[in-house]
Amino acid sequence: MMSERSHKKTPQLRFSTPASFPEKILDPGEEIRVHQRPHIAGLVWPTIRAIIYISLGFFILGLTSALAAGVTRTIVRIAFGVLLFLLLWRRVLVPIAQWMGSAMVVTSHRIIFRSGIFRKETLSVSLAWTQLVEVDQSFMGRMLGYGTVRVSSYELGGLQFDQIPEPHAVETEIRRGVTEMQQALPNRGCPPIPGEFADPYQDPRLY
Repeated sequence: MMSERSHKKTPQLRFSTPASFPEKILDPGEEIRVHQRPHIAGLVWPTIRAIIYISLGFFILGLTSALAAGVTRTIVRIAFGVLLFLLLWRRVLVPIAQWMGSAMVVTSHRIIFRSGIFRKETLSVSLAWTQLVEVDQSFMGRMLGYGTVRVSSYELGGLQFDQIPEPHAVETEIRRGVTEMQQALPNRGCPPIPGEFADPYQDPRLY
């Protein structure tokens, strides 16, 4: 069961929608409350790698200039160019594409995680089945305002969303949504009790 934090001031969300969300996947009456892309800090390492790889490329290109013009120099440059391209693709372009295609969405009914650019994968967890929500922030995360949001649910077990901006504000929205969903169930105020039912779908209070 979700616990309230009445002794703390409720943080205010200041998020910008990273991209239009397809309303066709929403249920009737469902509204979006949080739509967050991973924090821009997730682009730091791909950017550093790109600078290193490109700098290394120019350096080695200069070294190959010392070779006599001919087939050998051409083969060396082509081989290094292919290697550089593979490094940039795997260690720079793919992480950036993953960052651009990922989003965490909290609606009035569920938590949704979307990933992918050309092929979208969507994973959703009903707020009614959410047991616990936690936030973990490193020192750098506290400095820059991002963290990991962990959600435990009856449906899918433990889920983890990394580098989420304003994680405590997102946590508050999830808790608010869970409370509203639990109050909307029969026998108001009686959410599922962890461990009471081997199969939560057999809990008679949910029907």
